Amino acid sequence: MKKFCQLIVIIAMFIFASCKDDGVIDTPKGGGTLQSEEFCQFVSEENFELTIPIINNFLKELETNLSWAEKLEKLCDWLEEHDCVLSAEKWNGFIIKTLPEQTHLYVTFKTQNGFKQLALCITLSNPLVLGRFHYEED
Repeated sequence: MKKFCQLIVIIAMFIFASCKDDGVIDTPKGGGTLQSEEFCQFVSEENFELTIPIINNFLKELETNLSWAEKLEKLCDWLEEHDCVLSAEKWNGFIIKTLPEQTHLYVTFKTQNGFKQLALCITLSNPLVLGRFHYEED
């Protein structure tokens, strides 16, 4: 009976130790198919705020030795790989002098209601962080 209880404890420890709940879908580097489908579903429904964790997960996975300009370029490329993104452009290297510094990307999304252009407010930290979207009325 003692061996059986030990076996149960070991199995329970293995199961609970392998559980991960950090709010991020466990996908391959650069975002996987599941994240891509979820990302485009949120975009289609114009739930842009729900894409922030997915984008920040991508930014978190970028190599730390890249410059912020290289990271922004990789983010633009990654966004444009999605069927729901028509274009993603850097803001000509312009930096907003805040603490920490920020810049914008302009992204044109394909939604179920047509096209919507938004500015992504990116904090130039390491890793880069998407804080929010600027909508047309901002």
